[in-house]
Amino acid sequence: SAAQLVHNPACAKVVELGAGTGRLSRSLLRAGIKPENLTAVELDKAFCSFLSASLPKVKIIQGDAGELTDLLGVSVVGTIDVVFSVIPLMYLPASVREQIVNQALAVLKPGGKLYHVCYTPVSPIRKNETIESKRLVSMWLNLPPGFVWEFYLAKPKN
Repeated sequence: SAAQLVHNPACAKVVELGAGTGRLSRSLLRAGIKPENLTAVELDKAFCSFLSASLPKVKIIQGDAGELTDLLGVSVVGTIDVVFSVIPLMYLPASVREQIVNQALAVLKPGGKLYHVCYTPVSPIRKNETIESKRLVSMWLNLPPGFVWEFYLAKPKN
């Protein structure tokens, strides 16, 4: 499971983007993430209501992941260990994808990780000067096949 990518889960501060019904949230909690250290961000109001009722100790935020820094607030930006995205980025316009990824990268502390869980073997972020990606996990036998991508800021070119 993608939750295994979290090192030292008992202490990690984690944000999940596109939490939906909370499948990954539950997996993260089973992996040892403390509910008080998990924030689930979801755009859909009905899913947020379901998440609040079914995961009462997890912080649930209804909002657009493209505005993540504002949703989390200045005191949280730069303190997050891991952001997981399960938003179907490949179906969004490239500019929206890049905004979501840039916002997620902005909330991470130095050395923090951004993982994207999806069903496409091709990165949903085109190579560019600011964001790089690498495929960490390929689950070809899963139906449909699943993949985990890591996104990170590109190193400046000299």
